[in-house]
Amino acid sequence: MQKLSEKSNTKSLKYVETYDKIRELIKNNNLQAGDTIPGENDLSKLFNVSRGTVRQAIALLQEDGLIYKQQGYGNIILDPKKLENKGLESINEPIFDFNKVEYSKIDFKVEFQPASEKMKEIFEEDSNFIIMLINVKYYIEDNVAALLMYFINFDDAKEYDLNLKSEYDLKKFIDKILIDKIINSELEFQGFKSRESTANKMNINVGKYVLYFSEIMKKENNKVSLYRRSYFIPEYFNFKLIRS
Repeated sequence: MQKLSEKSNTKSLKYVETYDKIRELIKNNNLQAGDTIPGENDLSKLFNVSRGTVRQAIALLQEDGLIYKQQGYGNIILDPKKLENKGLESINEPIFDFNKVEYSKIDFKVEFQPASEKMKEIFEEDSNFIIMLINVKYYIEDNVAALLMYFINFDDAKEYDLNLKSEYDLKKFIDKILIDKIINSELEFQGFKSRESTANKMNINVGKYVLYFSEIMKKENNKVSLYRRSYFIPEYFNFKLIRS
């Protein structure tokens, strides 16, 4: 009985070790989202293990949302950043870290509006100011998978050389705000059945279940620089928190 147990543990370790080696292969070769990993035969020869062991390791990678199999193409990497095994506690952009399938299209829309009383409360401002609102819709095929709404105090945007008609510039601007300015944030999340206003924003049916994140982000002087509302269709995402 003891020998059977030892044999089982050895077999188990082999596919777990192969799983780790495939992860390292992806990172060391700088493979990107959309790239394919080598086939089962190649991995079997590379790591000197059976195809069955490789198959188990690949199944585990698929379960963890790191790769997915597409008929005719092979096993495709979803997002290399997921290999870092981070959760919501350390992620700036959940939209690129917890998606199950790659996006087919991303739409940006910018508008400016006077701060409402609600926005003055969120940004902790008494006087009037202008809100720069960037709406970003993420599509999977023809369906809206997520909507992110960035409310930014326009005073914080003025220092950037920004082309409002360039989606590339807008994305880089959001990244720079998140990386350069934000030092802490408060996140709340909930799930609800969409009402008409949310359904219209996301082109979905009223009553469809939506995950909603609300995050207030502060800069060094403890002033609010960015407020983000995020709406996610659950079937396209796997969210997690990691405790240590």
